Amino acid sequence: MNPLDEMLKNHLTPMLAASGFAKRGRTYSLAAPNGDLAIVDFQSWRLHVGAVGFFVNLAIVPTVMVEWLRRNESGPPEKINDAQGFWRDRLLVSEEYEPAGEFGREQLWEFKEIDSGDACGAILARVLERGVLSTLTWLVDRSNLLAAVRDPLTDPTLIKVRPRERALIVLLVDEGPSDELETLLRQVEQKDPDDIVATWARQRLAEKGGR
Repeated sequence: MNPLDEMLKNHLTPMLAASGFAKRGRTYSLAAPNGDLAIVDFQSWRLHVGAVGFFVNLAIVPTVMVEWLRRNESGPPEKINDAQGFWRDRLLVSEEYEPAGEFGREQLWEFKEIDSGDACGAILARVLERGVLSTLTWLVDRSNLLAAVRDPLTDPTLIKVRPRERALIVLLVDEGPSDELETLLRQVEQKDPDDIVATWARQRLAEKGGR
């Protein structure tokens, strides 16, 4: 078995499964009742012979984001993953983990094949359990994601639709017409009458019988 897959099997899969995450390859997802997804993805990164490197990608993928991709790209995504995230982050290597920073990459987790990834996997599981999973579980609730986008203290680099007005439009459009949405649309259209997010939202509202 690949050393990364063995580490996931021994340390991450049981913990993530207990938190409601389903596994597909090296991607784990938690589905909200409305279909929105919280994702933890382990992206392999080649280092050198005898070493295993990987990134831990985190994402929230609302169903409306998938619809946006279907409408504005060549076709629907083959599978939903962190790349389609509305909210995206990458887990930094914990200071508890001694090999951190050996290659000068604070986001790159690594271990030597000879170690079987046990130390890395144990620490990584603790880091995820300490707060990362609760954050993802909170954000996968659409109302909480909206609250985070509205909050001026939220790091804007985590939200992949920018600026904030456009991000709110994407999240609000499926709720139908509202004074808040109309105000946001007008703000965006005032800056650019042909803004693709505003145009798409107007079309989506019209399809649903909105204004």
